[in-house]
Formats: sequence, structure tokens, C-alpha cells
Amino acid sequence: MVHRKSKPAGTFILPITLALILTVTALVSPTPSHALNAKKNEKSALADCEAKICALVLEKKPRDGWLRCSIGKTWEKHDIKKGAKSKDIGWKFGDAQCSVKVQMIRSVVIDALTQPKYKIRFHRHYVDCLVESGGGLEKVRVGLAPKLKFKNGRVKKVWINVKEVHGPPVLSSLIWTTAKLEDGLGIFHREMVDEINDFVHNKCAKRHGKK
Repeated sequence: MVHRKSKPAGTFILPITLALILTVTALVSPTPSHALNAKKNEKSALADCEAKICALVLEKKPRDGWLRCSIGKTWEKHDIKKGAKSKDIGWKFGDAQCSVKVQMIRSVVIDALTQPKYKIRFHRHYVDCLVESGGGLEKVRVGLAPKLKFKNGRVKKVWINVKEVHGPPVLSSLIWTTAKLEDGLGIFHREMVDEINDFVHNKCAKRHGKK
């Protein structure tokens, strides 16, 4: 399970899940969209999932079983374009709304945070999106099997590892290309690594630690 023996796992933590929902939105603002309306329970579901994950991160128990929750996120066209442009990626679509089921094996999370070296190979999981295009909504499904490498409880490297994309050819091609650029050249890598480590080692304690 440690560095010399990788174990498949479910989705690890909230920031990586959100960053991977659409690879080109890893750097966008969290401002909700108003053109493609955010779902009613979107904010509360994100907060609930974050609380569950932070409890596990901070307490390191219980060790057995799974932690599961469903989350979604809505982005405005302007914010997606801004994030994509910062990495020389063109976004010719409108708003985007995506959802994913977070599943994590408790023991894997704890081991990743406490072992000197650890590498997680995720089971394939699916992100379902609606993207505005030409006055209509296009459905996109992305299959991902990310990998994360840890050292002394901190993420050192992330691989998006997109396995399949189902959707309109132009949008599918953009997602494939961006994912390959990330895994090959690391165009979003530093931001994703920093965000994950900040969430685990700073934000969880500030937001959910003992007062």
C-alpha cells in the first residue's frame, strides 16, 4: 500500500475532485453561475462533503469503511475563459455544470497522510457535465483514474489520467488535449498540488478544527 505497493482507491479529497471535473477549469473562480443556474443544494452538499473529509483528515479515524458523498459545481463562462486563458487554452463554450460521486476508502486516506511514502492509484470514476454550446446544452461524461504521490503526508505529484471522454467532438478533443498537456507538461500541476496540500494541512484545521 505504501510507495512500493500501490493500492487502488476512490476519489481522495475535495480539491482534486473539483479540479478534475473539467481539466480546463482547474484555476477558475468559485463564483457560481447565474446563466446555467447552480443547483439548489450545490453549496450545502459541498460544505457537507468538505466537513466529512476534514473530520477524517483531522481525526484519522474511524479507519474502516468508506466515506461517500455526491457533489456538484457550476462555473460561469467568464470564469472558465479566464482560467483557461491563463494557460493559453481556448474556451469557446458557455457555462459548465458538473457532478461526481466522491468515494474514498478511509484507511487509504489515513495511510496517505501518515506513511513516509505513499502512492494512490484511483479506481476509474465518472464526472457528468452539462456545457452550454450554441444556445443548447451538451452532455459530457469524463472517465478518470487519477494517481497521487505523497511524501510525509503531502502531495508531491498528480496525474489526471483521463481514460475516456463521451461528448461532442470539439469539446471532447479539448478535454483530451488539456489532460495530456497536464500529465505531460504539468500546466496545472503546481496549482493543483498547492491547493490539495493547503486544504489538507491548513483549511481543514481552520474551518473544522477544535475551537
